[in-house]
Amino acid sequence: MKRWYKIKKGRHDSRIMPTRLYARRITAFTAVWNIPIACRQTYEKGSYEEEQVSKVIGVSHWYHKRNSVRIGWSPNASGGLYDAHAYIRVNGKVVSKQFIGRFLYGEWVQCCVEFGKDCVLIDIAGEDDAFVQHIIETPGLPVYRAGYILEPYYGGEKPAPEDFVIVAGIMLFNNDKEFMAKTWRTFKL
Repeated sequence: MKRWYKIKKGRHDSRIMPTRLYARRITAFTAVWNIPIACRQTYEKGSYEEEQVSKVIGVSHWYHKRNSVRIGWSPNASGGLYDAHAYIRVNGKVVSKQFIGRFLYGEWVQCCVEFGKDCVLIDIAGEDDAFVQHIIETPGLPVYRAGYILEPYYGGEKPAPEDFVIVAGIMLFNNDKEFMAKTWRTFKL
């Protein structure tokens, strides 16, 4: 369930292979992660690096640049916090890139993502257990029947400025809401 993803300086991903596949309908996923203090970078306000969103975890429906739901992070101007984002692709277009929370580097974060009809419901909380809920409209979102798990990826064009490790885990669910409700609050790494 948990994996340590070491992203080396000058790289975008940890090169853990193989990518984990799923071949059943999923209605939700739960993820936990910890973005280490080593990822904290100082950027000039309005710079490209400040706007860059790195992926923590997500799921795809077949090809990830066509249909996917991802949770990402970007540095915050404060230096001690990072911003979490949900970004969603439907039929190759980014239909949402929404701010969903602000967290301390080194803090454990839990997130539950449920797929609804033309929407995605996201519950997210840090170690203080203060949950925030978001509903993101996603017209045309496909039923996630088969695909693969999207693992941590640093940045867009620019690679990691130094070595660091992200710890992340994910659980997929299929219509068993009672099991999901009992499980996701206790899913810790």
